[in-house]
Amino acid sequence: MAKDDPVADLEALKADMAALKTDFGSLASNVMKGGAHTVRNATKAVRDSATSAAEQVQEFVEERPFTTVLIAFGAGLLAASLFRRSA
Repeated sequence: MAKDDPVADLEALKADMAALKTDFGSLASNVMKGGAHTVRNATKAVRDSATSAAEQVQEFVEERPFTTVLIAFGAGLLAASLFRRSA
């Protein structure tokens, strides 16, 4: 029965740790790249959604100016009554 060589085991452990470090570095790099891609996609989606909403509001205001003024007036009255009650 042969005994294991502790020096060889230590060298193997060092090699395994170096490989593990490299693998974790690659994994972290891939996660960062994927995260950056996801953030870019989310930013684009939010920008597109905001642009679409702004266009819809502008279209509504152009089609119904009187209704828009009444809505703004009503919102102002509501805000004023809420501030008056809280003060």
